[in-house]
Amino acid sequence: MLFGGTGQEDRDGSFAGHRPFFVIADHLTRRGFATLRFDERDTRRSSGLFGELRSVEADAVDALALVDVLRQQPEIDRARVGIVGHSEGGLVAASAAAQSRDVAFIALLGSPAMDGIAVALMQHEAVARAKGISEAHMAFERDVRARVYDVIRREPDRDRAREAIGKILAGATEKAGDSLPWLFEFTLAIDTLAGPRYSAAFRQRLLFDPAPHLRKLRIPVLSVFGTLDVQVSAEANAPLMRAAIAQSASSSDVVVIDGLNHAFQTARTGTVDEYAALEETISPKVLARMTSW
Repeated sequence: MLFGGTGQEDRDGSFAGHRPFFVIADHLTRRGFATLRFDERDTRRSSGLFGELRSVEADAVDALALVDVLRQQPEIDRARVGIVGHSEGGLVAASAAAQSRDVAFIALLGSPAMDGIAVALMQHEAVARAKGISEAHMAFERDVRARVYDVIRREPDRDRAREAIGKILAGATEKAGDSLPWLFEFTLAIDTLAGPRYSAAFRQRLLFDPAPHLRKLRIPVLSVFGTLDVQVSAEANAPLMRAAIAQSASSSDVVVIDGLNHAFQTARTGTVDEYAALEETISPKVLARMTSW
């Protein structure tokens, strides 16, 4: 079963003109693997609510329901049903597998081994660095982001969080200098995130740490990273992933593939705005590694 990342994804994992889950499913079924793809809640042909009620744990409930659907099919080996998760979908896979013996294996594609705030801070800096932003500008951004995310980490109350974040951003405005355009955009983004959407589910997604769930697993785990991934750093996450799955099945593996971005395309820079410009949907190296594993 294939589980997508952040946002409302359809059964093909469609993005920037690409359909990676369609390609993965086609590759696997041609080699004898049954696959289940689905439109996430409130997406295309699926009903239900997407919104703030969704959390990693809520998605894990959906994942386990889909695993049960597969296990009920007469042509499926009930003992060999697993979850392939991309990015945040890997967090869902880890959470689901940690709470059910029905999941026989998980394959994690570009999935972090640290909590969402740590991932976000690294992601923002990697994107800025790839764009050639100056060190002084990055230092300013790093400081503002770290203080804002610290409020989100420790303050569950929306009103108190908004007040504290407002003071940070107001103080930063006086020191922004050439970083003022960035600060304006960041303020708008945070105002949305810390506004009506500031809920237990929103904070849970940022604070969710997959490591405790991964450490519980005794099933095979495959984790794949790309060296040009600016959204989930291979350098930072691969060692943590190896440590987290050290007690899982002996066939577990962490693989880092050179030259691939977060979407597992063969890339030049790895930046998000490059995705649509690349003809390749997903590297054959990833497909081959999944099937051989």
